[in-house]
Amino acid sequence: MTLAQLFRSTIALLQGFFHWWGAELLSCLPRWMRFERAWSGNDLVLHLDEREAILARERSDGSAEILRRLSAQAPRSAGRGGTLVRLRLPAGRALRFVLLLPAAALENLREAVAFQLDRYTPFEANQVYLTCAVRESDGDHVAVATTLVERPVVERAIADAKNLGFLVRAVEVDAAEPRGKADTLPLPELRTRSLGQSALTAAAALLMLVLAAAAIAVPFLREEAAADAVQKQLAAVRAKAEAAQKLEKEIAAERQAANFLADRKRSSPMALDLLAELTRIAPDDTWLSSVSLTGKQVQITGLSRSASALLGRFEQSKVFSNAQFRSPVTPDQATGDEHFVISTDVAGAAK
Repeated sequence: MTLAQLFRSTIALLQGFFHWWGAELLSCLPRWMRFERAWSGNDLVLHLDEREAILARERSDGSAEILRRLSAQAPRSAGRGGTLVRLRLPAGRALRFVLLLPAAALENLREAVAFQLDRYTPFEANQVYLTCAVRESDGDHVAVATTLVERPVVERAIADAKNLGFLVRAVEVDAAEPRGKADTLPLPELRTRSLGQSALTAAAALLMLVLAAAAIAVPFLREEAAADAVQKQLAAVRAKAEAAQKLEKEIAAERQAANFLADRKRSSPMALDLLAELTRIAPDDTWLSSVSLTGKQVQITGLSRSASALLGRFEQSKVFSNAQFRSPVTPDQATGDEHFVISTDVAGAAK
């Protein structure tokens, strides 16, 4: 099935549905609220022959009510709008015959009939309007009932109907039998449509466009939603990574603060080590009265037989360096020893 055939089938289904739906809704209304459509292209039939035109309203049971009789040559009334009708031609203006075709022709029945037309009639397919329908079938062959009317006859009848003030929505050929059904001729160039039909066609076309747009847009929307989900997952992972990195920095800072005293202690000699070194350096004739440690500097106050000799012993120590007197050496009046104040640096200690 081609796209055009699918579109026509969809339109036909929608028209049938809305026609049924409207009839059901109308039947639910009280009788006093119902109204009869006096001029409707769905039930108004214009019977046109060479002498007169008869406008009738055809009921669903097949009966008809004659509304007006007009002369076929009467001019159109001035200022009168066109009434939408089904134009029905007399059966004598049509050629009817039965064509036997292979069953395979059912797939493209009208094209198959048009292809065989010049073999059974004096016309070619482009010279007539035709309609066909399967009458019988035996499995291998089908009997196709065909009705055709010359194009000039149909075109002249449409022009006459317009001259009388009517708009033709379909062209039909009256049935050959008294109670038979009229044949409708497909006229692709006949574009006159009622407002409801145009609206329905536009709605169906719009629906198809919306469905096509949805079919195109849905995959993109799904991909976009998937991309958004991935972005949210990446953002959550990135936030966790940043929180972990921040926690690692805090742990490192806490560890550094906890190890500060131990590092400082390892980088500077212990006070007991300093006292042990002072005891080793000081001779037996030297007495220390005070020792103070400030940063890497040690200040020693005491009494010695020879303060200058003591200063030389500090210079030979591996623990102390840069030893010097902080104040002049003074003798003690009672013992004759020398009072001294020596400052020295602790070798390798940080300030």
